[in-house]
Amino acid sequence: MKTIKLTFVTDAGKSFPVSMNYADPELTGTEGVAKVQAAVAAVIAQQPFEATIASCEKAELIDRTSTEIALA
Repeated sequence: MKTIKLTFVTDAGKSFPVSMNYADPELTGTEGVAKVQAAVAAVIAQQPFEATIASCEKAELIDRTSTEIALA
């Protein structure tokens, strides 16, 4: 499963991470970067959280895999 993690900065200068599961694995490509930039702009414009978002510090695509361990 891939997760997109956007790390915003509030108007108070604090880090404000937002993670979303099931991210498109193509977000690192040219079209994907444009989608991420549009999402960041929408969050900043709409201010959907209690904290006031001032900017986006970074975006990360995180790939998680799991392997089941047989316990006898």
